[in-house]
Amino acid sequence: MAAAEEIPTRAGVLTARPVAALTSEQAAEAMTRSFEGYIVPVSVDGPAFERRFGAEHLDRYLSEVYTAGDDLVGICLITRRGATARIGGFGCTPAYRGVGVGRALMERAVVRCVEAGATRITLEVITSNAAAVRLYERLGFRIARTLVGYRWDRPGAAGPVPQTAPAAIDPSRFARGVAAGLRSADEPPWQLAPETLAAAGPPRQAYALGPASALISITETAAVLSAVHTDPAARRRGHGRALLAALRDAFPGRRWTVPPLVPEPDGAEFFRATAGFARNWRSMRWCTGTCDRRPVGILHRFDHAAPAQVSCRVVVRTGARHADHPSRSILSTSAKAYTVRTYSPKPGDVQRQWHVIDATDIVLGRLASQTATLLRGKHKPVYAPHVDTGDFVIVVNAEKVALTGSKLEQKIDYRHSGRPGGLRSTTYRDLLDKNPRRAIEKAVKGMLPHNSLGRQMLSKLKVYAGPEHPHQAQQPVPYEIGQVAQ
Repeated sequence: MAAAEEIPTRAGVLTARPVAALTSEQAAEAMTRSFEGYIVPVSVDGPAFERRFGAEHLDRYLSEVYTAGDDLVGICLITRRGATARIGGFGCTPAYRGVGVGRALMERAVVRCVEAGATRITLEVITSNAAAVRLYERLGFRIARTLVGYRWDRPGAAGPVPQTAPAAIDPSRFARGVAAGLRSADEPPWQLAPETLAAAGPPRQAYALGPASALISITETAAVLSAVHTDPAARRRGHGRALLAALRDAFPGRRWTVPPLVPEPDGAEFFRATAGFARNWRSMRWCTGTCDRRPVGILHRFDHAAPAQVSCRVVVRTGARHADHPSRSILSTSAKAYTVRTYSPKPGDVQRQWHVIDATDIVLGRLASQTATLLRGKHKPVYAPHVDTGDFVIVVNAEKVALTGSKLEQKIDYRHSGRPGGLRSTTYRDLLDKNPRRAIEKAVKGMLPHNSLGRQMLSKLKVYAGPEHPHQAQQPVPYEIGQVAQ
């Protein structure tokens, strides 16, 4: 499990821990407290947290909870599918808002996503949250679409009376229908993607009527329409409208709403003009943002060939009412260019830890590569190839390191005195018996830069043949590799 990390911010040094270290109830409580007093407060319990983020493929090791001592600072929940990552939930407690903590933590989240192999990052933000919109624009995100919600408030416009009642179907069947009907250019919101819908469970239910199907959640007083799908060959023939009318008849006396996940203006024709829904003006409009180019100022270590600065084009779509037709909207587009400055770590930005590795039965090559990574600092978001950002590493039980195959007899260590005839050689079996420290230091040295920077990094390596070491005062943290002898 990943260890806790310290993050320097304007508000002090914060501690980041992966969500994997928390129970579902603890993660739900942290999320609820992080969104306290927010534009749209969030209140979830453990089971609801598991249902929602389990379906959205939460990455529990990329997702983090931030604390300052015993105080909760915030939470960042990251979901992943392939090379695409999504900031599924990001919030700070009221005491840490407006002091620059949010930007520092969001920059860290973007870096960690790219470190994990993400080439594209998405998120949603409420359009009335101007501070968050400005932050994401400065980080290089661009607003791609506007997502809106709807409500049913015209019971007199129910449309044709259904001849048959809708039939309950498995949610996975609904998800397969959505996947089959998507065009190559379509990209539904993350919450409505086939992968999310396929994992939908109670309280969500799926119903079908002819070629149309829907995914809904029913309570005693309300009904939430999560998604509607009609087979492409049967569209524009009233099947979707008939299904919604049948569902309203099957579950009468409830207030029907559609979450703000409908892309505009695509959903306006069906929900407003065809199905009789009205736009939910009292709810918040949501926008999606995509980071198609990596902001070099934050992620410079992953694109060394990029220029020192890069412009990120931000496109914002806004809506206005038509003067002669109030039911129509006019979309306008504006663009602005932002410059992201290159970040280079300073000596004060580097926080060094001490790690202790037990080399017992660990293959020498794997031990050396992991040790070199820690010495160089490649596991840190502030890593830069020209700066020593690494930690100290203590290796104990060096005499018990493992070599695969017959390398104990066939692998030879050479040294030369510099004088004629001064070449000396010894097998690794004899080397481990006489000087195991040299065997490990030589392997690690070969994986570090061959210059003064590499020699400086190597000086942070402490190797001991036995299980004891004199660095208890530094409070080293055990580092597990988990590689056994082959």
